[in-house]
Amino acid sequence: MTITKTGRELIDEKQSFIFNVKGKDNNIDLDVVIAIEDDKDSGSITINDLPIGEYKVTEKTSWSWRYTPEGEAEKSVDLSKTDRITFTNTREKTLWL
Repeated sequence: MTITKTGRELIDEKQSFIFNVKGKDNNIDLDVVIAIEDDKDSGSITINDLPIGEYKVTEKTSWSWRYTPEGEAEKSVDLSKTDRITFTNTREKTLWL
């Protein structure tokens, strides 16, 4: 499964986004981090060797005050149909504290 994160503005330095991946039968439950480099507006991570099945991928948004997801923070993916999922963020807060 490949999770892609888009929407980081280049004005911000490196940004990290955290996702939880949970299998339908709770047989898989793991957190992964996408760290987007300074010169990129998107990044991705690939999780290998997952069993074919249905998964919920949830972006953990409570720790990030600057970016919010466009649409839902949770998406479902069926690995028998596709192995790619994309989340897009919007930079909500432009001023530092």
